[in-house]
Amino acid sequence: MYEESIKNPDIMMVILELYRVDALARIDGYYDHFPPKEKNVSIEEIETKNEGRGPAKVHVLVASKDFKAGEEIYKESPIISALDPSVQSAKTHCSQCMRKVQTDMTISPESDLLDSVYCSKKCQLDAKAQSQNFLFGLEPPVPLDIIPLPITADTQSARKEAQTSFVDYLKRTSKVGPLLVARLVATQIGYELAKAVNPQLASSFTGHPGSNSNSPYSINDHLERLRYLQMTVPDAESTLSRNLFKKTLLDFGEEHSTLRHIVIRGKIAYNAIGVCFPGDETTKATERPEDVERTRTPYGTSKQVGCGLYFVSSYLGHSCEPSVRPSFSHGTSELRLIANRRIEKGEQLTMSYVDVSQRPGESISAARTRRRYEIARGWRFACECPKCVREAGKKDESLSDLTASGSRVEHVTRHADQTSRAS
Repeated sequence: MYEESIKNPDIMMVILELYRVDALARIDGYYDHFPPKEKNVSIEEIETKNEGRGPAKVHVLVASKDFKAGEEIYKESPIISALDPSVQSAKTHCSQCMRKVQTDMTISPESDLLDSVYCSKKCQLDAKAQSQNFLFGLEPPVPLDIIPLPITADTQSARKEAQTSFVDYLKRTSKVGPLLVARLVATQIGYELAKAVNPQLASSFTGHPGSNSNSPYSINDHLERLRYLQMTVPDAESTLSRNLFKKTLLDFGEEHSTLRHIVIRGKIAYNAIGVCFPGDETTKATERPEDVERTRTPYGTSKQVGCGLYFVSSYLGHSCEPSVRPSFSHGTSELRLIANRRIEKGEQLTMSYVDVSQRPGESISAARTRRRYEIARGWRFACECPKCVREAGKKDESLSDLTASGSRVEHVTRHADQTSRAS
């Protein structure tokens, strides 16, 4: 049949057209499958201002029905997550679900390079299946009957060395971004292989967009649609990540290029949400403001215990008068989206990416300036939400034209301090 099609251009054109139609159906049908209907939300395309480059189209989350103030809209587990480095080293929270643990009742594997602790055997096994063994263990990373890797003393030694170098980098830089990238790539590989071997194994990938549904879309399909930040990433980071995958899965390391690493890093940087528990004490940041790793959290990044990537919640836009808030009141990294006020069907849902409260002793003007600088540094846009315009006292002007906080937020804080200076 294939040889016939080569000889017959009409048949070949029909085949190519079928491929094209199938590809377009997958692209156009994406938002028919995602988000799942039980989330009570959908995604719509809107037009927004794109500073200096004309209008831009973005996808946003909208309510599929009416909600009352305080009502739970949906709950969502992270596709990947990680504790903040200081919390990880303190061993006070489960490295998988982020639950606060009692030190005398934890599971703490001696061989774990990250010094992880778990609140239960289930959390330990889930972490191992999703990414922990792939990244930091020495068991076969994939079923050997699927990919017969040549496992020898030399390959195991090289794998351990790559893991140690990667962990040393994480501890030296105190950055969570590289770990999230590694976990995302490892989770994707593990999930696809588990699904191929035994679909029931895939259910252990909590939060994976395909783990509880028949969705035909993979992590890549979800990831490629997310907004991202342009970043400058140290060469050492992408090199260590690539070497980690190469020593674990041989030639796959070559597929994880520097460009791919930077793109994933930028998508995580734009969309990661901080996990904050009620009553946790505030920690003090010791880095310069432009060097702080930022995540979306209305409670302030300094109060988070960790962060995660939530595919549905990534479509929440920012507002200093948010209609919803992420809640972690159940004590784990499972996000519950709560309505701040009455929300009508079809209304766009917004959360605050930063702490928008007015702190004690802080004037309205100072609070506006602070949050706008944080937005500019973290996400590189000048906030033009109704609250910012109203508090500036000029309802009819775009904030791009206001000078109250300094030349369009210092030209979006000098383009986010020159693209985060090797974040």
